Order: sequence, then structure tokens, then C-alpha cells
Amino acid sequence: MSSRRRFLGLAGASLTIPFVSACGGTGGSSASTASPVSTGGVTIKATGGAVASSSSSSSSSSSSSSASASSSSSSSASSGYVAPTITWTKGVGPALNMTGLVQTFNSTFATAADLKKITVAGAGGPWYAPIHADYGSAHFASPLDAVSPFAIDNGRLRIRCEQVNGKWQTGHMQTCDFAGSGFSQQRGYFEMRAKMPAAGTMGAWPAFWLYSKANYTDTTKIRAELDVIEYYAGNDSRGHHSAVHMRPGTGKKPGPNDLQTEWWTSCYNGLDALKDGNWHTYGVEITAKWIIIYFDRIELKRIPTLPEFDVPMYMLVSNALLTDELAKAVGPIDLLVDYVKVWQRI
Repeated sequence: MSSRRRFLGLAGASLTIPFVSACGGTGGSSASTASPVSTGGVTIKATGGAVASSSSSSSSSSSSSSASASSSSSSSASSGYVAPTITWTKGVGPALNMTGLVQTFNSTFATAADLKKITVAGAGGPWYAPIHADYGSAHFASPLDAVSPFAIDNGRLRIRCEQVNGKWQTGHMQTCDFAGSGFSQQRGYFEMRAKMPAAGTMGAWPAFWLYSKANYTDTTKIRAELDVIEYYAGNDSRGHHSAVHMRPGTGKKPGPNDLQTEWWTSCYNGLDALKDGNWHTYGVEITAKWIIIYFDRIELKRIPTLPEFDVPMYMLVSNALLTDELAKAVGPIDLLVDYVKVWQRI
């Protein structure tokens, strides 16, 4: 999961462009101007020094608009390893084309029976909690704890971050357990419909993200993480943050031609619609060529698909507590989830 420090400086972006015309936002280590969605040839320096070329023929229905393409990144350099050099394309793009999409996963949360979909490892899933190690300043609690972070609230799943016996706890759930059992999928469209914590909620750090199944099933492989949305409702209530990460596998010592340390690149959109307190969908489609991020099924940004992301990926939903804002945080902080669904394109 991305650290808040990687986005410092973005919250104060002065660009105010409504979502209906273009996605604004500034910050990161580099910035350039890009037409919405359309990119020409993009050269990708993949792991091991292999070079691939990717291009897109898609174009934006809002071609008269333009937006700044802002991103920040960090790379791992060694004598034989060539870090990927890929560029985000940012701007309002076309609506998601649902033609040819076949649903492969459907988790809705309406009744107490649906709450049983969240289990501990080995108990059948389809959601497992807690699996991921703690991050942020709240402990990821179990659904079996005396005070569970998971509840059904007016027909929706509520993941609550609050103090219990003087200590912060919250919820995190994912679709694979420690053995890699559970749902994962290579390529396709992944979507969460959710209501984020209210704008100005200090400490709020909800996220919807994906991780490569090889994290559990083949620990020699690079671990790939795709952050569809990380929302910082406190000091950056209009910021739509997305990122991709690669980390060395844990099952072997990296050789001279392997990734040595974490590599990542992120993209920021200033998006006033995030502050409206309404329900929205947060989605990503992974194709052979592109990782495309959607908000309410409208494209916000895209980045070429590295080989490490063209693999089975499982989903994670979390409501972490941001350490940077811990002193100002007041519970409870709620993330509400209507559904999580996945489709495969045929």
C-alpha cells in the first residue's frame, strides 16, 4: 500500500477543474501535458532489461479538453536491473465499454447472512480478514473479535475504524488467504461501489486495491500491487490517488538482474466529486496493454501494463488510519461498501 508521504504536496493543488470537463491535479516528481486518454507509442523498459512497445488507438470523447499528467515515482537501480519507465496518461476518457464483459465475482452486502462472507483464513471466504499485516495506526481486527470492525448498516457493509479499549482498530479484507486460496483473476474489470468517509474526516485512509496471487503461491516472483483508489479525506478530500508497485519476491535473494527494492509510480487527479458524500464506483480494467482506472465507469487515467501485472490478481478493501493525521483523528470513521464485482472480457 502506498505511503502517504508519496503524495505530500499534492493536497494543496490549486487547479480546480470539474470532473465533467477534465481531471486536474498537480504534484509529484514530474509533470507533463497530455491529451486525454490518447497516447502514441510508449516504450517500456521491463524487468531484466527487456524492451517492449505499446500503443493505443482509443480516443477521448472530450478531446477538446486537456489535463496535466502528474505522477511521482521511485525506482530500484542495480548493475544489471533496468527499472521500468512508463508514463501515466491522465484526463477524462470514454465510458467503460461493458460489451463482452461476463461477471465472474459478485459480493453484495445486504443482510446479516452476507456478513458471514467475511471469514478468518481457512474458513471459506469469499473474503478473509485479517490477512494483511497492519499498516497505518490502527490494528486490523478479526470479524470474530468482541468488537468486530465489520457490520451491516442499512443494507451495506460498514467497515469501522474506531478506538476500542483505548486502542485504534479497523477492518481489512481480501479475496485470498495465506495459501492463495480464494478468488483471483488475470485481466478483466474490477469494481467497488462505496461511500467514502466524509470530506474533512481526519485520519481516514480507505482503499480498494489488487495484489498478485504469487504473493502467496510463488514467493520467488515479483509482488505486484495496484492501488485503484487511496482516499485521504482529511487534508486531501478531492484527491483521487492511484499507484502501481513492484516489490522483490520473498522466496529468494535478488540476483544482480532482479528487482532489488520497491519500485512504484503514482498518479493524482483532483476530483471535486469525491467530496459530495454520495455513492460512487471505483474500478480498474487490466488488459494486455493497459491498466485503466475508472471513476463512476468513466476513465480517469491509464498506464501501460507491465508483464508483472498481467497475472492473477486478488482484491483488497481496507479502511486504514493515516498516521500523519492520527493526532487529529476522531472515531468512528466509516467506509460503506455496497458491492465488489469483477468481470472478464470475452
